[in-house]
Amino acid sequence: MRLMDLADRIQRIVSILISVTLTVALASAVYQGQWFNAFLAFLAIGLSYLPALIERNYKIGLPIEFEFMLALFLFLGLYLGSIEGYFVYFWWWDVLLHGISGVILGLVGFILAYILRTEHRFGRELRPGFVALFSFVFAVTLGTLWEILEFIIDQFHLNDVLMQRDNFDTMKDLIDDSLGALIVAFSGYFYVKKVKIPIFHRIIAKFVMINPSLFHRLRRRSQSFIQRRLSSIRNIRSNTLHRVRRLMNHLRHPRKSRRP
Repeated sequence: MRLMDLADRIQRIVSILISVTLTVALASAVYQGQWFNAFLAFLAIGLSYLPALIERNYKIGLPIEFEFMLALFLFLGLYLGSIEGYFVYFWWWDVLLHGISGVILGLVGFILAYILRTEHRFGRELRPGFVALFSFVFAVTLGTLWEILEFIIDQFHLNDVLMQRDNFDTMKDLIDDSLGALIVAFSGYFYVKKVKIPIFHRIIAKFVMINPSLFHRLRRRSQSFIQRRLSSIRNIRSNTLHRVRRLMNHLRHPRKSRRP
């Protein structure tokens, strides 16, 4: 059973409220005959269950932060952005969404590389720079594939509104994705270097704790480190007690000073 602190409870409540809002939006769109909006709401609801499907089918536990970020991204993008038209009302809405997507995909890429690093899947430990580079390239690659999908949707007129207005819009989206991925890449580099960046460290540490089966070597090294520390503490305690006994014996039976 996972222990949930206040931050976890807040994220869980917000995620539930988002799911309820999307369900209401789906029912409203169906009632009004807005079938494209109904499809977007249904898609958002379906994707929000993706973490639960991963946990059930692949036995990989995800921290609540992943569920929260995915639910928030779907709510901001598919509901507020597409259904409520925030992409039209706010010029920076698309920038925000692509930045968030870069962060989410970067985290996924970092976790994959971190598992390979800790488990020595390539026969040796991957360097921190390579782990950071992999997370960055992973996120940017998937962001590029999304831009290709948007291009296909526009070419076949599958949406009433153009998803890519021009080359500038496409490049801006890719830059936004890259900036989000770059944040994760730097955070991941410092994490591997044992520098704790609060939010990033919280997410990765919880992922490692929830999925011990993915980190056999890391768990063995942690156990070995703890055993060495306990052994060192026991040695210090034993030496200290030995010195205290010698001092007490000296005080009880002082040596007689020799006469000149």
